[in-house]
Amino acid sequence: YTLFIQETMDLEKRKDRGAVEEVEALAREMGCAVEYKDKGRLNVMSNDRPHQGLVLQCSHLEFVPLKCLDPVTVQQGQKP
Repeated sequence: YTLFIQETMDLEKRKDRGAVEEVEALAREMGCAVEYKDKGRLNVMSNDRPHQGLVLQCSHLEFVPLKCLDPVTVQQGQKP
């Protein structure tokens, strides 16, 4: 996997600076490559959808149909 970060992002001016730094740290910790790209490249990678300066290149998630999941049992007095 590769995390792409907008190279011109000024973290000093962002309210979510801590979150962006945490995402980068977690990506590195998990062994993801981290690359800095210009905003135009990130726009292309995200098909011009919002990306907040971060794009993760990864495999697709596989979903399991709900009917294939085991039923959930809840004990009396407990939350599901």
